[in-house]
Amino acid sequence: MELYLSDLQFDPAREFTGFSLGGELYFALGDGYFPEENWYDMAYLDLKNWSSALISFARNHTDSCVLSFMDGPYVLRLFRRELEIFAVGYRDHRAVTGEVKIEIEELIGSFVRCCRAYDRFLYQNGK
Repeated sequence: MELYLSDLQFDPAREFTGFSLGGELYFALGDGYFPEENWYDMAYLDLKNWSSALISFARNHTDSCVLSFMDGPYVLRLFRRELEIFAVGYRDHRAVTGEVKIEIEELIGSFVRCCRAYDRFLYQNGK
């Protein structure tokens, strides 16, 4: 399972709201993507909201983790079962993906790469 972030862009008209930076943000999950390939969302808020949940889950402080997207009714739920970790994607509280076994190290690595790409974008644009 991997997280992708690309095509970051500012919307100056929305800068005062804190929702001015968006981009393509989605997970490769099993044989598909969640919520979908090239999903556009508010990257800053998603990454910010997911960081503490992922850290707590990766350190075994919690048995499950919920990653909600800002745009749309999409949620990715991570959970442990018998020493393995699985992910399920939901839309409107209904599963839209099957359970996919994941490697938490791979997910955390791709999350860190996305955070670095976001940080690099901010630096390059004087923010």
